[in-house]
Amino acid sequence: MSITPLLNLPVVAPEGEAQPTYAELLGMLTYSPSLVLLGDDVDDPAVLRESAAIALADSQDWEREAWANMALDVLNGRTPSVLNSFVRRLAAAVALAFGVEGGIA
Repeated sequence: MSITPLLNLPVVAPEGEAQPTYAELLGMLTYSPSLVLLGDDVDDPAVLRESAAIALADSQDWEREAWANMALDVLNGRTPSVLNSFVRRLAAAVALAFGVEGGIA
């Protein structure tokens, strides 16, 4: 029995807006209240792409900017957080799933 995904959404910015950056993708996937990513979800590029599409559709520019800054602060060690290991793992997965580069400064 095969499972058909409920969503097959590309990560496409609304008309007139730029595509999300690495930091914005990381921030949305970490902090969007529309999502609950569990450990195994991080290893599935399809889940990450679907989740990012949902978060992008359900967020404002100012939220994405704030989430991006918060995620990069955790990733770069500027803000101690219980999310540290999750954000590091998610950062590597985002780079693979979306073909974007970013990371520790």
